[in-house]
Amino acid sequence: MDIDVSVVIPAYNRSKTIERAIRSVYSQTVPPLEVIVVDDASTDNTVQIVEHLQQEFDSLRLYVQKENKGAQEARNVGIKNAKGNWIGFLDSDDEWLPKKQAIQIELLRKNPQCKAVFGNGYTAIGNAVRYRKGGSFDKEIYSLKDIFCSEVGFPTILVKKDVLVHIGYLDSKVPAYQEVDTKLRIAGETDFIFDSRPIYKYHMHSGATISKDTKRNTDGFRYVVLKNMNLISGIDGIDIVEYYLSGMDDRAVNRVDKFVYHGLHSLYHLRSGDELFRKVMIGFMRLEFKLRYK
Repeated sequence: MDIDVSVVIPAYNRSKTIERAIRSVYSQTVPPLEVIVVDDASTDNTVQIVEHLQQEFDSLRLYVQKENKGAQEARNVGIKNAKGNWIGFLDSDDEWLPKKQAIQIELLRKNPQCKAVFGNGYTAIGNAVRYRKGGSFDKEIYSLKDIFCSEVGFPTILVKKDVLVHIGYLDSKVPAYQEVDTKLRIAGETDFIFDSRPIYKYHMHSGATISKDTKRNTDGFRYVVLKNMNLISGIDGIDIVEYYLSGMDDRAVNRVDKFVYHGLHSLYHLRSGDELFRKVMIGFMRLEFKLRYK
């Protein structure tokens, strides 16, 4: 089984972190075939840093977008130009741990029926590092329902390129929950393999991000639910809500409470006669009850 990995890194104004991300890939105990950085019209010196690193790494490729089109479209540029038959993703401000490739390639060789794999990691906030759980269940093979109820971040995914081609590449119109949309569409094509060993480090930093924008979150959730109705219609609405509830601490309650409020308002506009609408509404009400009366 040939597993040649092309690693796709979208970047926008990441001059402070892009080198760390690239070096983490080239520090793998099992190196990739290539690394593809797609610069999304940065206004800082991100491009110059990557060009300098190309002198050190022969397999480092760079594509520069003339206009800012977003991370999903940048990833698509990388996927379409990839020489490898497998695609790994890394965000330009995060990093892979040294055995990420070795662990995942070994799992794929043991489970050749699967065309995707993911795992756990760490979250770094300044000098503090904590365990970041991806898989929600103590099992190796994850179905669509298992994947929906788990956190599958881009830096943890390794997927067969032909799966991404078959689903029509990544959706660049998703306003938020890009990873949720992507994992659902992949899981609609293949089971995932899961391993609990940490394989990446997510760096949390200050500044505006999609994950901190409540309205954008709500719009993104609604978009993903409506778009993937055929995939998730068989998943209980309680499972949907429990996924978002998992791992939250008391400090997150206020943020989530706002999300519930906007979520209920947004979900009201879904087709009221749809069974999934009923399930999700019930789930959100249960979530609101837990937050208010825990």
